[in-house]
Amino acid sequence: MPKDMNIIGLNVGHDGGCALLVNGAFKVAISEERVNRQKYSAGWVASLLYCLNAANVAIGDVDLFVFSSCGPYLPVDYHGGLKAFGVPQEKIISVDHHLSHAITAFSFSGFQKALVVSIDGEGNDYQTESFYVGENNNLEKMGGNDLDRNRAKGLGRTYEAFTNYIGFDDQECGKTMGLAAYGDASRFRHI
Repeated sequence: MPKDMNIIGLNVGHDGGCALLVNGAFKVAISEERVNRQKYSAGWVASLLYCLNAANVAIGDVDLFVFSSCGPYLPVDYHGGLKAFGVPQEKIISVDHHLSHAITAFSFSGFQKALVVSIDGEGNDYQTESFYVGENNNLEKMGGNDLDRNRAKGLGRTYEAFTNYIGFDDQECGKTMGLAAYGDASRFRHI
């Protein structure tokens, strides 16, 4: 990760939000819903303004804006509305949704080399799993699955189906994860 750059990461779509790295160090991040108080909120404007204010960074001092989104890939020239803030197109890029998860996990892991697995309900082009090898500052995609929505398979989709089965909706998988802390392993026999 570049040590002399200010980088903003923006998630488009449901559960929008913003993260700010200042000179290669994590500074602040927040979900859009925490600012506008609307659950699973799309967008990023309120969270961007929050991050800039919290870190006392001007939008003109940001070197790179990185967009990520589920579903279809964002267009190459996607600007997401940043041009209204005076941000030139050459400072804006879009990345694969699973890559954004993987690079975050690897960058903050403390490891110089690692296998990184992203398991999600949906990434770009309906991928639910992706596999990467990270070494030093590089992350290389080794594989994954490309599934169309009609087949709805994969570990991420299976997790969503189980979440639905116990009474929550797709966006409430975090509640299913939270229930794990209340489980009692002694109630189940090993096969």
